[in-house]
Amino acid sequence: MPEPFPTIVERRKRLTADPEEILVIVSGLPRSGTSMMVQLLQAGGIDPVTDGQRAADASNPKGYLEDERVKRLMGAKSKSWLKNCGGQAIKIVAPMMPHLPGDYLCSEMPTKFCNRSVR
Repeated sequence: MPEPFPTIVERRKRLTADPEEILVIVSGLPRSGTSMMVQLLQAGGIDPVTDGQRAADASNPKGYLEDERVKRLMGAKSKSWLKNCGGQAIKIVAPMMPHLPGDYLCSEMPTKFCNRSVR
């Protein structure tokens, strides 16, 4: 009988970096499923980085799970707040990805890019 599929939390423990330091980045264009992906990660045991400021609405009835600080990544003098987000998942829209500090764009920081057909 095959072994059961490991949970997301169990799989994160297999990484070489400390799982509590890893920030899972969820990115994509608007309306591509990023909120749903963060909800799936949350269901798997990874807390989202969110400030709760953007309320759920008809377009996203379970909420957006966003953090306003992400919108200020471009031009921000300090991005040190990201260091306090380890062990969590954060939604960063695609245009903001180039404004992340370089050490967040490496193989140890998993990035999930959501893509959705516009048809």
